Amino acid sequence: KALAFDVDGEYSFDAVYSPSIGLGWLYRSGEEDTKPGDTNGDYEAFDSMYSGRFLSGIEPFLGGFDGQNLYGTQDPNDTASTTNRHLLHLWTSAKPLDALKAEVTWVRAWFDQKPIAGRDDHAGDEVDVQLTYDYTEDVKLGFLAAWFFPGKYYDGQATAANKSNDTATEITATVSVMF
Repeated sequence: KALAFDVDGEYSFDAVYSPSIGLGWLYRSGEEDTKPGDTNGDYEAFDSMYSGRFLSGIEPFLGGFDGQNLYGTQDPNDTASTTNRHLLHLWTSAKPLDALKAEVTWVRAWFDQKPIAGRDDHAGDEVDVQLTYDYTEDVKLGFLAAWFFPGKYYDGQATAANKSNDTATEITATVSVMF
């Protein structure tokens, strides 16, 4: 019973450093998945198995009390970030060197249906900075720094004793070898 839409576009400029800019919107319907002890088999959430791609480093792994996500929130009314969400994303990139690409992405996330009535629907914003270096034809080096800033939804009255609205930070380095 879930729907998903993923629409975006990118424009590349014919200029020095090959700059580009992009804008997109992603929507995943659904309010909740089956709860423990639910025997009717009714699954109203978008199944994260069919997510496709990840727009940012932290937001796709956030949320949900059910423990299916990498970073659970402790709020039993929170839904996983892979369902019940709208994401607006804006990115820009440039290649200051032939082998080096720099990209900055901003993502705004909000709930389709508020898990708790009376709270704001703004789930948060994320800013990612990513560098990719083509060391050789077969070896790529990557660096990602990501910051997720919880939205006004998390400023409301929490039903869990240990709620946090602190900024989440991730720093990752990667090596990709193709053979």
